[in-house]
Amino acid sequence: MSIQTIDINLDEQSTLCSYRKGASGKRKVLQITYEIDDADWSSGDDDREKCVEKLSEWFEGLTFKNQLGIFYSQHYNASMGVVANNDWFDTMNLGCPFQDMVFAAQSRILKRYAPWIPGTGFNLELFTTGIKYKEEQV
Repeated sequence: MSIQTIDINLDEQSTLCSYRKGASGKRKVLQITYEIDDADWSSGDDDREKCVEKLSEWFEGLTFKNQLGIFYSQHYNASMGVVANNDWFDTMNLGCPFQDMVFAAQSRILKRYAPWIPGTGFNLELFTTGIKYKEEQV
């Protein structure tokens, strides 16, 4: 399991809201933490490490809006059991564009860097696990 944290400078994100700028001498930073599940890999570690590396590069190369969309769609899906009257959208299975992006990237990376893929016995799944806000000195 690989856990990574990305720092995103909110002051550099485009917005219509002028109140979002950090105080003088400080910058607003949002940290998105994600993990890549690579358990039960049935081939060599080289394949696993390359796939994890490429999936990390893909996620970190996305726009902030897409990273945030993936985070919220995954967490919305995880909380579907607590939604009143079962009034929810299954983001994992009903065509959420953010989940489709993740699935497509995982599949593309596995096909390119681990073409031997068996029917079972491998994992390569990206999950966002948290968001934290902080202010830093510039």
